[in-house]
Amino acid sequence: MSARKRILVVEDQELNRDLLVQILEDAYAVLVSVDGADAVAQAERERPDLILMDFGMPVMDGWEATRRIKAHPQLRTFFLSILDRGTTTDNRGRVLDFANTMVFFTSNLGYSDVQQAASPIGYRDDATRREAQDADVRRQLRRTLSPEFANRLRLVHFTRLTRGSAERILRLELERILTRYREVHGIEVRLTGAAEAELLRLGFSPENGARHLAAVLETICNVEVARRIHRDDRGPARDREGLLRWLRELRAGGRAFDPAELKARVLAEARARTGYAALRVDHDASGFTYTPERP
Repeated sequence: MSARKRILVVEDQELNRDLLVQILEDAYAVLVSVDGADAVAQAERERPDLILMDFGMPVMDGWEATRRIKAHPQLRTFFLSILDRGTTTDNRGRVLDFANTMVFFTSNLGYSDVQQAASPIGYRDDATRREAQDADVRRQLRRTLSPEFANRLRLVHFTRLTRGSAERILRLELERILTRYREVHGIEVRLTGAAEAELLRLGFSPENGARHLAAVLETICNVEVARRIHRDDRGPARDREGLLRWLRELRAGGRAFDPAELKARVLAEARARTGYAALRVDHDASGFTYTPERP
């Protein structure tokens, strides 16, 4: 019998972590990590087949942990065989053919704030400036990647992230987070203009692109909001073991599967009882503040 596939679950919330382990452990070997830094170490040491990564975590968030795992040199070696021979071998010894396949890699290499803010001496028009900056990016790429890898790439330079684009990304990502708190906890999270402006200031970066903005939002509007709601939770003790037993019976076929009932039970276990209907996020000289708004 072949060894079971291994899945690394990276999640700092105990309930979420327990639910995932209970669902997966019968079919997979499950590894567990509670923060991004440990996840990076385990990913390198254990080489799991799949990683389920939470984004908002202490020590190191999921965005940075994912970036570090993807930057591991072994990943480039894996793709080199595809770019060179057009084939690779999976964990069962089968040859995978990538003929007539386009492989895309995205990177922010070379797009530092200093590079984008500086105008090369002697260059005045935008077209010439962009050409010089693109040349800087190509040089940085070749300094970072091995020649055998870089020589197999065709470079496409995308337009740099503008502040207007960052504002639109901010609204989209923010709505995704606010919708989750609305559905799970029945709480409206409202940001003041000062809070939104500070989020944009912290998150907008031509070097790091949209991922950095999303990471800032996760920290300020997801992790910190979750901590405040958890601190204010005055509900009765949860029957976590009862929910886990119910899930085990469901998986074993002892109960009929009803998606609506499953969602209702999990939400009931997760929903906080805070006594307020909204949470206002503001920013002042002291930093971000989180103030409950009661009816």
